[in-house]
Amino acid sequence: MCNESLCEEDTGGYHKLTCLKRDPAACGEQLIEFMPEETGESKSVCGVKWEKFEYCHIKGKGGNHLRKLHLVKKETSHSEMTKHLKQLLQAFPLHQHTAKWQHEQFRVITDNLTKEACVCIHDLSENYTCSEKHELQTTYFQRTKVTIHVSVIHRHSIVEHDRVESTEENPVIRQDYLFVVSPQSPPLFFF
Repeated sequence: MCNESLCEEDTGGYHKLTCLKRDPAACGEQLIEFMPEETGESKSVCGVKWEKFEYCHIKGKGGNHLRKLHLVKKETSHSEMTKHLKQLLQAFPLHQHTAKWQHEQFRVITDNLTKEACVCIHDLSENYTCSEKHELQTTYFQRTKVTIHVSVIHRHSIVEHDRVESTEENPVIRQDYLFVVSPQSPPLFFF
């Protein structure tokens, strides 16, 4: 469906950037042909059940209002669901193109990694609140929060550590994972 809303790919296998950003009026979701029942033009339109992610405001402890993303069930007409789908198709092609391009660039870099280099990927998870299954009243007010940092390191194999030597003729690329749990006190390291 995404490809149907875009112009033809060029010789490199990519769509034009102006098309991905939805600049020209010649392409977009108007290229996709929907049935009359999906657009609301038909008289025999019944409801449809579907789900979508929405930000909801939740009242937290202490009267704070939190904004969280939740999967919300909907029951609407086909035309309202199709309208939402068209809205998603505005930004998704550029997002998909960026993800595909980044993946290809990462593969090229790791496939051509020199022996002196390594590739590190770092991901910062959000803060987590630690809780016990059965809380005492004192622990209810003194919860520990932690942050999980995950790193993946792509490097050539070294005989001293990996029992295999990576050479230019026979490259052996290893992946090492590093998990760091950092509470309010000094961080803990896990390998």
